[in-house]
Parts: sequence; C-alpha cells; structure tokens
Amino acid sequence: TSQLDAISNGAGSTAASNTININNNSVAIGYPNVAAAGNTINGIINSSSANTVNINSNTVSQIPAVNLAGTGTWIMIEGGSPGGTLNTNNNIVSNIVRTGAGGSFRGVKAATPVGLWTCTGNLVENLSYSAVASTGGFDAIYDLSSATLTNISSNIIRNLSTPTTGTINGIRINTVAGTHTCNNNQVYNFSTTAGGVGGATFAGISFSVGNLSASGNTIYALNSTGSTGGTGGAITGFFQGGGTTNTIFNNKIYNLSSSSTGVTVYGMNISGGTTNTIYNNIIGDLRASAANLANAIRGIDVASTNANIYNNTVRINATSTGVNFGTSAFNTSSVVNLDLKNNIFINTSVANGTGFTAAYRRSTTVLTAYNNASNNNLFYAGIPSVTNLIFYDGTNS
Repeated sequence: TSQLDAISNGAGSTAASNTININNNSVAIGYPNVAAAGNTINGIINSSSANTVNINSNTVSQIPAVNLAGTGTWIMIEGGSPGGTLNTNNNIVSNIVRTGAGGSFRGVKAATPVGLWTCTGNLVENLSYSAVASTGGFDAIYDLSSATLTNISSNIIRNLSTPTTGTINGIRINTVAGTHTCNNNQVYNFSTTAGGVGGATFAGISFSVGNLSASGNTIYALNSTGSTGGTGGAITGFFQGGGTTNTIFNNKIYNLSSSSTGVTVYGMNISGGTTNTIYNNIIGDLRASAANLANAIRGIDVASTNANIYNNTVRINATSTGVNFGTSAFNTSSVVNLDLKNNIFINTSVANGTGFTAAYRRSTTVLTAYNNASNNNLFYAGIPSVTNLIFYDGTNS
C-alpha cells in the first residue's frame, strides 16, 4: 500500500501566533494501480497546530481518464487541529469516481481545533463508487475528533452514490460537548450507483453532540434503489444522537426512500440528548416500497430524555409490497418527557398484514411522561379502521 498527498503541510506550529494559509489551489488526483487495495489518496492535508489555519477557495477533483483504485480512507481537505481557529470555506470537491471494492471518503474534515471551526460555502458534489459490488461510503463534511465549537453553514452537498450497502452522510459530526451550529445547508441527490443491488444507509445531517442549533437546512432526494433493493439499511433526513440542549427548527425534509425489504425511513430521528426542542419543520414524501417491517416509516421519531415538539408538519402517504408494513407520522418512546403542541401529523399510508397506519405511536401504554399541557395538535390517519389509527401504543388505539 502507499499514500499520495497532493498538498501536505506540517509546518508553522511553533509560534503561538502563526497563521497558515492554503488557499486558491487546484488539485487533480489519480492513482491507477488496481493491485494496491489499501492506497490512501489525499488532496490537501494540514497537520500543523498553528493558531490560525485557513484552507479556503481550493478545488479538488480527479484527473480525467485516470482511475482511482484502492479501498483506503481518503481525505480531500483535512484542516487538522489548529491551536486556535480553523477556516475551511468556499472549497469545491467534485467529480471523483472510485473504482475500489470499498473504502471511506471524506470531503472536508477537521480534527481537534482548539477554537472555532468555520466550514461554510463549500460544494461537495458528483462523487461515486463505480464497482457494482462496492460497499464504499462517503462523509462529505466530517469530524469525529474533539472540535468543541463548530459553524457548518451554507454548504451544498449533492450527487453522491454507492452501489450496495455503503453509508453516505452529508454532514456527520460526533465530537464532544460544546456549541455547534448547522444552518442553511442543502443536502440532496444521494442514490444507488447503476448496477448495484442497493440496501444503502443514507443520512442528510447527523450530529451526536450538543449544544446544537440547526435551522434552515433542506434535505431531499435521498433514494436507495438498486437491482434488487437490498435487505437492510436506513434512510434518515436529520439525526440527533446526543448532547445536552439541542434546537432543531425551520428545516425542510422530503423525498426520502428505499426499495430494501428491511429498511427504516426517518424524516427526523432524535435518538438522544437531554433536552431537544423541535419546531417549525416540514417533513413529507417518505417511502419504503418493499419494506416488511411493523414501523418502517417514521416522520419524527423521538427517544431523548426531554422533548418539546412544536408547530411541525408531517405528511406520509406510502405503500409497500412487504407482507407486514406499518408507518407513523410521529413516533416516541414512552419514557420521553414529552411536550407536544400545535403540530400537524397526517398519515394516509396503506398498512399490510400486522402493520398499522398511525398518526401518533408510543412504544408502550405508559403515559406518565406525557405533559398534560400538550394540546392543539392535528392528528389524521385516513378513514378510521382497524388499521388506520389516530393513536397506537402497542395495545390501545
């Protein structure tokens, strides 16, 4: 195996006041050695801990007609761990096709900047794995180190594809507690590479830290199809998996789907965090055309400690060829301290077998965590029947 870095900087760490500028470069990468499976190919890499690091207005793409083989982890722009501020703004990562059987691909990445990481105005587009059996995945904007202050805003991430069970994340942040902002990003057009069987896992935006403020993001057209559709995977518009106080509002999520038999599709999956306030979001057009699951589609799914759910609109109208197929406009764990007000939850999907079409679904019959002040919600589950239910808790409906 081997490593190829187009631009690599490790200088400038000594003086506390140093500034590193890596700006306005054009990088084209290629590595046709198909025998070297673990090749690592990087675009722009900074390992300096200078006080300020600026990596702005660069372009990273592929050399035309030169293959990119290998299964290693490739990073197109790495900001590293500055002693103060990191800026990765207005960069373009585009038009790259990997031919390997797998691997990981990071578009714009940070490690552990001490101060604020600002990641704005970047374009990550037209990235794919071409081998029909590849399990390769992408993280377009990524940090799984220890950045405590982040501003990830006004980026465009689009046209990413993988053939089979790979994972694509538009924005993926799982660092440590701090203050994180994620506003006005556009994430769209994730798909199955032609010839692949499908069954991928897609997430538009994924955070597992807080305090988070996320607003004005638009996430759509995350669709895993394929020759058979596959048997697993998950499609998620927005995921929040941890943190202390998170506010997620004014986001629009729609046209999420998979043809896998074992997929779960989430508009929002709020699986962790101490207090999450979710308001003024619009979610719709969630589909799982072959799912064989009792609760395959969930407009908003909540399992955090405390949840304030206000003024959201969710509409689902899905069908499936699966033997058992159920859906929920709003789904919550019964242990969540829930305040539910002024929402519109509409579910007119068609249930199959043991499935139910539910506007509001709870995990058990326990209601002690449901705030008595909850009010003014509109629940609709189609024409009432034994399968079309305003409310369902596994026993009562």
